[in-house]
Amino acid sequence: WSSMRKICWTSAFPNQVRAAMSPYLPWRNFLNSRERSPQDIGSRTEMATSAPVHQHQEDQEKKALRDEVMKLTELLENQQTEHEDMIAALYDQRIKTDKDRRDAIRRADQLKANLMAEKSKTKETEICLAKQMEETSRLQSALDKTERDLDEGRRQWELEKLDIAFSNICRASGV
Repeated sequence: WSSMRKICWTSAFPNQVRAAMSPYLPWRNFLNSRERSPQDIGSRTEMATSAPVHQHQEDQEKKALRDEVMKLTELLENQQTEHEDMIAALYDQRIKTDKDRRDAIRRADQLKANLMAEKSKTKETEICLAKQMEETSRLQSALDKTERDLDEGRRQWELEKLDIAFSNICRASGV
């Protein structure tokens, strides 16, 4: 992505340099103009005679400006690359954060589902336990009644046994 920006930016660069440098090069604009009138020829010779004197100075200024533009361009490209790297890192971090958030939501949903399943199992277990306790209570009541009936039957049997033994003793003694 950054290389595309660099290509787009650097392809516009020569036009920007020409536009920035044009105020400093009036004699070049004059020489490159297509229409030349006889009045221009006189002014051209004036510029041509004064040009060699100022040519060296203008060349130095142009070189200094070009060097400054190149340094600024390089600085701008470096900063742009750094910013693009920072943006890419932030984008990666955001993707990771979003993934972590989705994973956390998925895990929370899974835990909720597990909790609901456990609650359902617990409820079923409690219902079964209540039924078993009720059945145990009924069986305990039946057992208690059976034991009472058994005890009552034993007493009755003991009484009948005593009555039979007493009547046998009475019959044997003749009473």
